[in-house]
Amino acid sequence: MAALPTIPTLLSGLGALVIGTIGGLVFSYLHLPLPWTLGSLFAVGVTAILGSKALLPSSTRHVARPMVGVLAGSAFTAEIVAIMALWWPVIPTIIVYTLVTAGLGTLFFMRACRYDKPTAIFAGFPGGLSELTMVGASMGADVRRLALVHTARVIVVIFSIPLIVQAWVGTPLTGTAPAAAAGHEEIIGLLDWAILIGCAFGGYLLRKLFRPLGGAMVAALVLSAIAHGTGLTAAHPPAWLVATVQVVIGATVGSRLGGASRGELARSLMQGAVWAVALIAIAALTAFIATRFLPFDAPTLLLAFSPGGLAEITLLAYAIGLEVAFVVTAQVCRVVGTLVLAPLILTLTGGGSPPADPPSTPSPADRQKED
Repeated sequence: MAALPTIPTLLSGLGALVIGTIGGLVFSYLHLPLPWTLGSLFAVGVTAILGSKALLPSSTRHVARPMVGVLAGSAFTAEIVAIMALWWPVIPTIIVYTLVTAGLGTLFFMRACRYDKPTAIFAGFPGGLSELTMVGASMGADVRRLALVHTARVIVVIFSIPLIVQAWVGTPLTGTAPAAAAGHEEIIGLLDWAILIGCAFGGYLLRKLFRPLGGAMVAALVLSAIAHGTGLTAAHPPAWLVATVQVVIGATVGSRLGGASRGELARSLMQGAVWAVALIAIAALTAFIATRFLPFDAPTLLLAFSPGGLAEITLLAYAIGLEVAFVVTAQVCRVVGTLVLAPLILTLTGGGSPPADPPSTPSPADRQKED
């Protein structure tokens, strides 16, 4: 059984949530896209770099990720499930996209950044931070570098994609739930609340079965998709809950910037940011090409191929309201492809032995790894 958080840890997490909420309010006042996610990430990230101890503990993921899964699962209605077979071309597209980006990323991190082969391969793949850090550590990669590089990638993607999509669609992205964005708040009955809460709690209980694919988030997503796809409930989480989850996710990502030395932080974040920009360009090109054989517009496909974290991109898709079920399906395929291809490529190229002397004291970024 996991130990209960201490009072200082609780106060630190509460401080991070307060800072994140203030950041969200400021971004909302300035009418910036997805204010609750980006404002929270920016505020907590800046204070973490400046040395603030107000950081969210890793245990916060147990609350946030199942809730993200419930949000995403609510998009899998019976009508959506009936047409999912038409999306099969996304699978080979994801595989090609993953292989191309992984190859270019490995070259970038080995030649330009002088990383060793295991670290370069796992840094170059466009997968989730927690999944790549967990698997990469078991195959000899530098955990601290992986955590910082992928944190930079996720941050750049989360900030850039909403701005790109907003410019593409030509309308402001408020980051509200679909019902609220339409001008009315859906009234959820007690039975619907019980089902939604049950899906989140069930996801937490089943997280070990889905550990390689996102843990509690994917488990809750599956339960929520079953509940909505079978017509057991048609309820969507309200706007205030979506905003709360966005603040938690933003503060969690921002907290990963705490604890590392200034030099290491600046160097790894710069390398990760440069690679993130290249990934976004490749994703945009892939999205444009995919419009020829997938029945979705370019902004939706850009979000589907976006190289961010699974939870973060899922939340962006729900907040923006662009074909959530398709985006989630594509993102899950991307994560699965990464987890299969990264160890395989490292093994085939003659790498993959665990490090002889693993770091004895993990950084706060390392401690943010998911179950």
